[in-house]
Amino acid sequence: MSLKNLIKSLITILVFIKHEDEMQRTERRSQQQRSSEMTEKLRTATIQLITEVGYVNTNTVNISSRAGVSRGALLHHYANKSDLVIDATSKMWKYSILATQLLCKKLTNCEMDIDTFVDGLWRESFNETYVSVTIDIMIAARGDKKLAQHLDTSLAEMFTAYRAAAAVLFKNAGLNAAQQEVAMTVIVSLLRGLRVQEMMRPDAELAEAVRKALKLLLKTALVANNTLVPERGSSKNPNL
Repeated sequence: MSLKNLIKSLITILVFIKHEDEMQRTERRSQQQRSSEMTEKLRTATIQLITEVGYVNTNTVNISSRAGVSRGALLHHYANKSDLVIDATSKMWKYSILATQLLCKKLTNCEMDIDTFVDGLWRESFNETYVSVTIDIMIAARGDKKLAQHLDTSLAEMFTAYRAAAAVLFKNAGLNAAQQEVAMTVIVSLLRGLRVQEMMRPDAELAEAVRKALKLLLKTALVANNTLVPERGSSKNPNL
């Protein structure tokens, strides 16, 4: 074989190898994308079903049916219902945390007012789905050690995030760390409790009135420095 033909052969081989490598990378990306899309469908279906029928009545059969995938495909990604529920609720709670952090930053950066901030928390961080699923998981975790450990870890992360969000929200209000935590706990507890009441006895007008009261309280606290928010265990303001 002449040198010229040898070079042509080598170039052909190199082009073929490059083409094969590109095809394999494309196929891997495609597989990863399909896998990611499937797991997201399964997570969404899991949260929807827990909201609608409860944790006890949610299983791999109705999850796969709701997601539009085979049960075999579900079990290829998750060994059992528990693993899928843990993954789905982890994503749900992380989104709730991120939503709260983003709203706090927007408020402190003057990108929204307090009214919009409270409405955003109500809509994004404490919507009916999140609160309903959280309650259901808390009940189910009493008889499931693996689920209980997941719940404890996730809630610890959530409350740590609330403290961090409080530091952002109240950084210019003259509140120390303990007072910031008290103020943020008032906000999240009221909205969470209000959502539970709405689920038990829907009354949109009452819920709106309660949120208006929270907005007024929050505005007052932010301009009054620490006069409305005593430290834990303090009797500085008996009217709180």
